[in-house]
Amino acid sequence: LAAQQEAIRKMLKDYGDLGDNCRTVLDLFAAIRNFIEERSPLLCLTGHIHEGIGTDQINSCYIVNPGPFRTGKYARIRITGENSVNIDLRQITA
Repeated sequence: LAAQQEAIRKMLKDYGDLGDNCRTVLDLFAAIRNFIEERSPLLCLTGHIHEGIGTDQINSCYIVNPGPFRTGKYARIRITGENSVNIDLRQITA
């Protein structure tokens, strides 16, 4: 796990700070999309965008926004192969 975390840190350092040229939320979304298109990560986990709950895909990258945890929403994600991801959006019930 430590090696994977270091690889991610190096990748982001090489790419630069995504926020440097972002003046609006739309700029940030464009920067994230460009990052995904250029680097082709397997998975992108997002949050805080309450209206965008769900999953999507850009090329081979799975994008997951489970929604706000404070309302019991979360995602169970299993990487089942080199390029295979199983995503299950869930809701905690009382």
